[in-house]
Amino acid sequence: MYNLGSLCDEAGDRGAAKEWWLRASAAGSRDAMFSLGVYYRDAGELEDAVGCWVKASALGDSHAMFNIGVLRAEQADVDAARTAYEAAFDAGEWVAATQLGSLFYAEGDFDEAERWYRIALDEGSPPKTKQDAAYGLGLVGVARGDLEQAEIWYRLAAEDGSVFAMGNLGALLENQDRLAESVGWYEAAYDAGDHLMASHLARVSLTRNDEVEANRWSERVLIHDAALRGYSTE
Repeated sequence: MYNLGSLCDEAGDRGAAKEWWLRASAAGSRDAMFSLGVYYRDAGELEDAVGCWVKASALGDSHAMFNIGVLRAEQADVDAARTAYEAAFDAGEWVAATQLGSLFYAEGDFDEAERWYRIALDEGSPPKTKQDAAYGLGLVGVARGDLEQAEIWYRLAAEDGSVFAMGNLGALLENQDRLAESVGWYEAAYDAGDHLMASHLARVSLTRNDEVEANRWSERVLIHDAALRGYSTE
């Protein structure tokens, strides 16, 4: 029954998918409970989604636990989000550690944020989780005023491909008048898809009295701004 629901979902018939998943869920299918939760979330029926994920969680579905954490965090229910993320982490969801770090960071509890980000750096965690954790530790460093540590962590995350870390590292270096290095990381972030970096590159070019580069990047700012507003840039 669960597979029939998934086939219907792939065919775009979500109503039929829901009916099959309901039947499979009633028969004890953990996967159906999870998929029903996704269905209800997409339909805006958030408490029904949580109800399905709670049932799936009780059967050991760590993804369902994690999704409850995401939804509760979006609703600003920090305590419920924390509980769900901790349960997901205990069940093997490494990414929950970075989410916990972010929750504590947002609350200003930098010690707990650092603790969770460092847990996420464990050798057993996936590469993307480690990247996000290093970026988070960079944020913690800035928040504490420890720019040396912030640079170390931002650089680690940036070298591992974090676009956010590239941009933040560029800003940190710019604020220290290390402009050549700053430009390198701003350009890396731009090349990785963050077109907001064009304005930073224009500004740094002016600071370096490089009018040619400043004009080149300023033109790109106008092009990207026009594209965002739906205008043709040809």
